Amino acid sequence: AFNVFIDGHRVLMVEADLVLYGMGGLSGAGWYWLLDRQSWLGLVATPAMALMVIGSVLTTHSWC
Repeated sequence: AFNVFIDGHRVLMVEADLVLYGMGGLSGAGWYWLLDRQSWLGLVATPAMALMVIGSVLTTHSWC
């Protein structure tokens, strides 16, 4: 039912992409502002933090 809803409202897909890219740009700018020349560490930290958040959400909703 959710997929049918999204297929019927294509604008939501574009909006989600814009929000996602915006969040990526802001996080990149934030890491550059915080770490300056070591901003490459943000490229390692951001996916690691996202993986931890996704893992914790999925663990609380898992069957085990």
